[in-house]
Amino acid sequence: MNLWLKSLRRIAYWVLPIVLLLIIFHYIDLTQLKHNLLTTNPWILALGLFVYPITTIIGAVRWNILLSPYNRFDIPLLYTVRHYWIGMATGYFTPGSIGMDIYRVIVIGRKFGNYVLNMAVVLIEKFAALFTCMGLIIILYPFIVPLSSAKMIAEIITFAYIAFITVILIIALILLAHHNNWMQQIAIDVEKLVARKLQSAANRFGFLGPGESISISFRAMIEPVTRPYRLSMLVLLSLAIQIASAIGNHLLFVAVGYDIDFSINLFLSPVFFFIFLMPISVAGLGVREASFIVLYGLFGVPSETALLVSFYSMAGVLLTNSIGALFIYQTRKTVTSV
Repeated sequence: MNLWLKSLRRIAYWVLPIVLLLIIFHYIDLTQLKHNLLTTNPWILALGLFVYPITTIIGAVRWNILLSPYNRFDIPLLYTVRHYWIGMATGYFTPGSIGMDIYRVIVIGRKFGNYVLNMAVVLIEKFAALFTCMGLIIILYPFIVPLSSAKMIAEIITFAYIAFITVILIIALILLAHHNNWMQQIAIDVEKLVARKLQSAANRFGFLGPGESISISFRAMIEPVTRPYRLSMLVLLSLAIQIASAIGNHLLFVAVGYDIDFSINLFLSPVFFFIFLMPISVAGLGVREASFIVLYGLFGVPSETALLVSFYSMAGVLLTNSIGALFIYQTRKTVTSV
């Protein structure tokens, strides 16, 4: 049964983009799409695409700040920027871009050690991004309500509240574990669960030797990032990534000549982040286009406009990944010459 389900999931992963794109192009007005394409302002489009590499740099800076307390040596910012970009390029076609996270753990672990702690860094990074995204959705909800009466908006905000409260409860559990016996027991159970998951992942990717186990505690994994400076920088940089992404999408709408409230792009940016994180299609193909049409359609954006903006958004992602590919070429060239 497990083999059958895995095979079905693998087939769906490659077939779903084709099915979604066929459905989209069946209902889309190709004449209007062509008109929007021909009337796009190339200069504003170029400016919008330029924002995509900026979000990558912000992400690399966040990763560098997180890495510092977990490694014995200072890791140069340019080193993390280069390998963050390479990770994006190498992991783009993997489910949920997990290849990017695996690459980052491997490249830092090989050079500086501490594979498990560097795995923890990636998990904390994802955790902080989720916290920031859900918080941003909740804060923007009052500004979004007057712009759309769609029921899906209420479903999105309900999910955001559940995820946000869950994160708050986990943080509270960690903080209160020192002062209450039964809270300490819950914390120990959570610690064991996290350790088992990290142990399984570390064994799977060969980060631990035969018979070697994770000896570091969950509390020790998260303690360095609980310092006020790093915690605030983690949240602020996660927020900056979402704001930059929203600015990029807003410029793409301006380029195609569609007037849209910036708060809509800022509200949907974290929603897209969560959707594209799910490993349901190769490189998000088909899912990206359908998501843009459905979610922007909640605010009255024509399908043809949303589809074209999704194509331009994909171009921004490909531009970013091409920079990563250049870093890969440069690295291989350097190794070959040596």
